[in-house]
Amino acid sequence: MEIIRSGACLSEPNVLALGDFDGVHLGHRKLLETTVRLAAAIGGRAGVYTFRINTKKMLGAKDFSLLTTDAEKNELFAALGIDFVCADEFEAVKDFSPEEFCAYLTKRFAPRAVVCGENFTFGKNASAGSDSLRRLMGTYGCKVEIVPSVVLDGVCVSSTEVRRLIADGDMEKARRFLGYDYFIRAKVVHGAELGRKLGFPTVNQLEYSGKAVPKFGVYACLCHVDGNCFPGVVNVGVRPTVSAGISHPPVVFETHILDFKEDLYGRDITVSFCKMLRPEKKFASLDELQANVLKNIDQTRAYFQEHPELLRDEEGRL
Repeated sequence: MEIIRSGACLSEPNVLALGDFDGVHLGHRKLLETTVRLAAAIGGRAGVYTFRINTKKMLGAKDFSLLTTDAEKNELFAALGIDFVCADEFEAVKDFSPEEFCAYLTKRFAPRAVVCGENFTFGKNASAGSDSLRRLMGTYGCKVEIVPSVVLDGVCVSSTEVRRLIADGDMEKARRFLGYDYFIRAKVVHGAELGRKLGFPTVNQLEYSGKAVPKFGVYACLCHVDGNCFPGVVNVGVRPTVSAGISHPPVVFETHILDFKEDLYGRDITVSFCKMLRPEKKFASLDELQANVLKNIDQTRAYFQEHPELLRDEEGRL
């Protein structure tokens, strides 16, 4: 997939999807699949026009967190058949009137068609919506396809709703909205090796800036290493049992990968969250901690025995 840098123009036939696409959830996927279908119909390329920094963050949304990094979004775009992505600088276009924005898109990309969601807004202060986009792009001979929102359980699928589910620890419903398990990808760092001493060695990953952190607790998870997928148990939080007395302990993803013995220090691995097993808790002793972790390991084995399809679905996906 090609990355179109700011300022570069296109001349070949294309269809352009517009939006932030944070999380690339089911609603986004419907929009992107429409873009790929329309591009194939004209023998052109399917593209995404988005911004390098999420517009909600740029406009000052409080406690804002991302569901996907730019690299993760691009990986998901490519898997859905997108041919190119332009992540523009929001500052460069945020003060454009709706008319100026449409003229800008036309000059840079000359799209045969543009695809957006029914709640899409554009222009200075988000002053125009999808119907205005259809009218204004139509003056350039460009078709606009407006894709209805996806609704599950009576709720509109949105990045905001997915963030709420993750904050609540409801990873199974988050999976339904995303179309995949929510994941983090970070470098494995050295820890105190307490898990190893207690009989369940762990890999430690620190919270990385910007991504949504699940509710503190213990989760059944899937770990992706070199294209292979392994069940695991991950604790998300500040480890209150062993961090007593430490001021502002860091948020750590501490994962025990079942039946796995390789050294992963310094490597990036992906951990996908499947089901919350319990909230994070401070235990009275290391013996009590050990007993609870061993129980969580048994729960995780049972969970994946009941849901073998999760291992098949995730094998090599990320």
